[in-house]
Amino acid sequence: MATKDAGEVKSKSSPMGSTVVSLEVSAHQQEGQQNLVMVSIKPGDCDDRAPCDICCVVDVSGSMGSEAKTKNDKGDVESHGLTLLDIVKHAVKTVVMCMEPKDRLSLVVYDSQPKKIFGLKKMDKSGKDFAIKKIDDLDPLASTNLWGGLEMGLDVMREESRKEANRSVFLLTDGLPNVIPPRGHIPMLKKYKDNHGLSCSIGTFGFGYQLDSQLLHDLAVEGNGMYAFIPDSSFVGTTFVNAMSNSLSTIARNIELSIETGKGTTIVTDENGEEIGGGHPCTPTTWGAKVSLGPLLFGQERNVLFHVRVPEEVTENMLNVTIEYTDYNGKSNKLNAELKLSQEVPASVMIQYLRTTFVNSTQQAIKQSATDLKTSQKTIQDLSREISTSEVKSDKFVGDLLKDVTEQTTEALSRSDWCNKWGVHYLLSLKRAHLMQQCTNFKDPGLQHYGGNLFEKLRDSADEIFIKIPPPKPKMVPTTAVSAPLTSMSRYHNRGAPCFSGDSLVLLHDDSLKLVSQLIKGDIIKTPTSTGKIACVVKTHCSDGKTSLVGLNGLKITPWHPVRVDGMWHYPCELSEPVETDCDAVYSFMLESSDEEIIIVNGLECATLGHRYTGDVIGHPYFGSNKVRDDLTRMRGWENGCVELSDRNCLVKDMTTGLVTSLFQ
Repeated sequence: MATKDAGEVKSKSSPMGSTVVSLEVSAHQQEGQQNLVMVSIKPGDCDDRAPCDICCVVDVSGSMGSEAKTKNDKGDVESHGLTLLDIVKHAVKTVVMCMEPKDRLSLVVYDSQPKKIFGLKKMDKSGKDFAIKKIDDLDPLASTNLWGGLEMGLDVMREESRKEANRSVFLLTDGLPNVIPPRGHIPMLKKYKDNHGLSCSIGTFGFGYQLDSQLLHDLAVEGNGMYAFIPDSSFVGTTFVNAMSNSLSTIARNIELSIETGKGTTIVTDENGEEIGGGHPCTPTTWGAKVSLGPLLFGQERNVLFHVRVPEEVTENMLNVTIEYTDYNGKSNKLNAELKLSQEVPASVMIQYLRTTFVNSTQQAIKQSATDLKTSQKTIQDLSREISTSEVKSDKFVGDLLKDVTEQTTEALSRSDWCNKWGVHYLLSLKRAHLMQQCTNFKDPGLQHYGGNLFEKLRDSADEIFIKIPPPKPKMVPTTAVSAPLTSMSRYHNRGAPCFSGDSLVLLHDDSLKLVSQLIKGDIIKTPTSTGKIACVVKTHCSDGKTSLVGLNGLKITPWHPVRVDGMWHYPCELSEPVETDCDAVYSFMLESSDEEIIIVNGLECATLGHRYTGDVIGHPYFGSNKVRDDLTRMRGWENGCVELSDRNCLVKDMTTGLVTSLFQ
């Protein structure tokens, strides 16, 4: 069959110059008459963005007045006297402060009835001041009429939004709706779309564990948006920083994919009964299928895989693929590309196949977990085996995708109580993020590979904004055993790592001193009874130029890095109060295998990475094991003896205990 160059469309906009979107379609012959087809939509990147209109729809039902809690690095539950609504209000303020004068915001709240607090308003200084005042005035009230709030938010966007702006509704809730329309929420949303169309995307954000997460997920799917699970307050920053950055870097709100099959060609359903891998909304037609792919972001490729069965006698016109979308200017675009045939499956296609397999298998495991947890566990074990033995297992994305499988996904399904409390909520969110190829947090390793240059630029800015916004004032007395005054929102954007400041002093084997920041691989340090050699320096950059440190005898150390005093291990924060400190980077060290993996800093004995000690305080299932060494050996810089990380996204934490389970570069 003859082929032609991939389809290409150039969209022009004065603020952003020209942006090219290209379409490529390839078919790869497999056993028998089956072919694996990959559709690749490739947008260009840019340095600026279109204006945006956002309506935040906030649940102010009575349960939003409950106490907000977070887990510290020790795994203890902390409270600062804040309510869930206080945290949600801070998240909405983050949205406000990330906006520019060209952007507009509306605020809708709902309890038993919806109420428009204000319509779309320009976010210049006066607009932001007005919005912050209205947000501060919100208080928890009565019931939970979710549909009423969502419908009002959609009406605001339909009636007031601009054609040339990216448009989103953010729905924030902590629980189960108890005012339910007779048709149900999804049928009502479909009816709304039939009557009015959908002028925006819908992002849903579920706080806490008492969620109808399937409903929030399905609303996001129907609304071409993202669903995010926020189990506790420490996930607020990571979730909204990424959500805002994704929204602002959108080039097109919804891509409509049309697949026209030739004579005798049929689309094959997958193990979940889906025609298009991953569960994109798909409508069968007499000529093939029409698929809603959701948004397209600057610099982030979208890939869709599916199988077709082609009779042996068909050698041409087996498939024709078209995409249609409205770009950030309000201009309609249409691209067409014919197939490029291949007898092999290249690495680039296999990588996307594994991503799609992750989505399919996770969806299958979620369904199975409702009745047979062991079967769901086997599904994930099979997925892990397929990824770990694939020909592309050495690819960095595939390696991090495997971490998503073997760590939090496996744990989510390991026990029925964990599965019911948080596992399903979390897996629906992770599955959706991988399907849409969007980074929705700083925590899941596989998601960190998504996003273009504009997204990263916007995320860095939003990250700084979240930390710098003044924290909310407590309105209630903390009820947990661990409580502390809140001086910064960094506690609700937990990113720390176990380290020392660069100006602390390390004792060397010859009793001389050397700055922490000047230690290198091969340096010989003194231990309490012998010596040790530095195998690797881990330098963690502090993205906002500050971090929480404890001062002890001139040593500045992170709060949960064990130190030994008078023969007993202690957490530094138990010996002195942590202080937000100006700091560009912090450092930790791994020694070559030794009987005594302790470093002496400013006269204090401190644990090194992979120390293998057990017991109270010092024992840690990750930092005290070979797991941390295994992770570091796979990272850039290991061979040279210096691995560099960012405090913004270097830790992966256990969803249940709050303890670190891996480091991520």
